[in-house]
Amino acid sequence: MDRKPYSAAMTKFLFWFQEFKIIVLLLNKGMSIGQIKDQNTQENLLQAKTPYRSRLIFNAVSARIEELPKGFLEIFEKTDFQTQKLINFIAILNHDSLFFDFLYEIYREKLITGVELLTEGDISQFFKNKQAQDERVAAWTPNTFNRIARAYKGILLNAGLLRRGKVKEWYIERTILNADLANALKAAEMAVYIAALTGETL
Repeated sequence: MDRKPYSAAMTKFLFWFQEFKIIVLLLNKGMSIGQIKDQNTQENLLQAKTPYRSRLIFNAVSARIEELPKGFLEIFEKTDFQTQKLINFIAILNHDSLFFDFLYEIYREKLITGVELLTEGDISQFFKNKQAQDERVAAWTPNTFNRIARAYKGILLNAGLLRRGKVKEWYIERTILNADLANALKAAEMAVYIAALTGETL
């Protein structure tokens, strides 16, 4: 896993599954990222509301895709919908070290202990711990943390790893990894993602 400096960029980013799918399928047909970028600029391929938004989404999604091992893109086209969502989710995790740490330290712990409820206190404590560990995170404002928390919950919900309860209640959803995806993670030396997603020990 390529560790990146902690970032608050997630405040601007969403799950963007359909956009991910469009780009992956075109790559699998033999187009290059540059060609897809040009087509998006000319035709608004990703159906964004403004040219700025179109560039933002394309740059974020293509950056996620480019860091995935190529085999993941081949699996994507042949697999079921939930596994496709998980491949997109793994691409997001792979691109954002803070979000990965959240999944590994908070979500995985819930899986291991069997505590289904994810609370606002869980999220706040995670950020407090990171503030103590990282000067960059320590400088962020409460509003930034709130926006990151909303982004995390939204992405987990869209990935099928979280479900809404009552007001401010969120429940952990367990997932079973497709065998092809699990094997691809192991082959890419990304078994830690299996642990994060399933609670399994390494």
